[in-house]
Amino acid sequence: MAHSPQDSDRDRIAQHSATLIEAGKADRIHDAIHQAADALNLAHSTLPSHSAVRKHAQAMAMQSMGDAEYHASRRDILRIAEELMTALEQIGCESLLMGRAAAGQLDADVKLHLRLLSDALFSDLAQSLVDFGYEEPQFDTVHTMYGHLNRMRFTEQNIPIILMRCPPALNIDTHTDVFTGKSIASITVEKLRQQCAF
Repeated sequence: MAHSPQDSDRDRIAQHSATLIEAGKADRIHDAIHQAADALNLAHSTLPSHSAVRKHAQAMAMQSMGDAEYHASRRDILRIAEELMTALEQIGCESLLMGRAAAGQLDADVKLHLRLLSDALFSDLAQSLVDFGYEEPQFDTVHTMYGHLNRMRFTEQNIPIILMRCPPALNIDTHTDVFTGKSIASITVEKLRQQCAF
């Protein structure tokens, strides 16, 4: 099957985007794509998907690190999630790892999104995490299909973490994206431990 020049341009942008992310010149895939398109004078071309950039980033990471180190780095990211979920479990807060990380997609622009199934005061949850040694979080509120929900954000070992409190009374399906209503990957701490043999 022949590839069109447009496919070739899209792939060049995706490759260059992954290079920018790996070099630390872009933090987000969206930004990397636009920087790459500008640098290649392809700003008016059809841009690649985030998935295409992640595939190139994965290949680059595997090539530069080697297979064993690449898989160890992925385990390290999941260990950060598991340790945080264990801390939440110890303070009586059930949590779910959500989205790309829950699906094992840990290449380029990695963020850990957790859903907290709790009625506890958000400030109390944050203080408990600080007492466990996590940094002071920043707070915001987002509008979702289920109303306004509270979030806290902080960084752990250079990985951005976003925790969203979803009170159990809202009865939100664990595989439903609260913004779009579409299906989303989620995993409990027990499943994460089994999956990664923690």
